[in-house]
Amino acid sequence: MNCWHCERPAHGIPRYARAGHDLPLLVRPGASECTTLAAQGAALGMLPHIRLEEAEVRLLPNDLLVLCTDGITDANWPQGEFYGADRLRTAICGAADVGAQELCDRVFEQVSAFQSQSVQYDDMAVLVIKWMGI
Repeated sequence: MNCWHCERPAHGIPRYARAGHDLPLLVRPGASECTTLAAQGAALGMLPHIRLEEAEVRLLPNDLLVLCTDGITDANWPQGEFYGADRLRTAICGAADVGAQELCDRVFEQVSAFQSQSVQYDDMAVLVIKWMGI
């Protein structure tokens, strides 16, 4: 099982921990690049005891946090090539000024086009969280 946990402590800077799946991306409107949130962690249930790295991420109003299951990056096309993290990053980072739903739709449209007639063999999920600065 995989998990992503984020909390906002009293000092206001969110802390997060990641247990499996692909690394989340932070998309900042107006920025030409997006940031990988690289805290490390093994998938839950794979090992009897795990330690998850906690990290802080400073979020600004209208930032987007994008989390995906590995079914997105592991989507393949008939010749066997995977969609991969690089294509996902290009799809997400090139859309810094769109809304959360539009970004989810864009990812699924691009993955579907990439897969062509290939059979989907894994679940696919994308979660986009828009930080409102509250």
